[in-house]
Amino acid sequence: MDAITTTTSTVATVTRLATADRIDLDALAHAVAEDGIVSHTPRVLGLVLEARELGVDAGLVSVLADDHASEIARLRAFGYVAASVEALRAPLPHPADILSA
Repeated sequence: MDAITTTTSTVATVTRLATADRIDLDALAHAVAEDGIVSHTPRVLGLVLEARELGVDAGLVSVLADDHASEIARLRAFGYVAASVEALRAPLPHPADILSA
């Protein structure tokens, strides 16, 4: 189990995400665009946990998790972190597919 912590408090204790339980990044991006990051803290912090597991840049992830950072800084970090997570989620091509291309 991991604790998801903002700069002021532990928000939740969670287990590792199963593939089926991954955050829907498109839906989260639309929700954050409409309401801001603070309104979607649990899902954003779920993204933080997944990003940490995948090895996304620690500086960007920490800005996203920092509830004292400005909204614009967190929104920019969200974009980079979500894009990195999406890229790391994508399955690598099978070697036979690479050779046949």
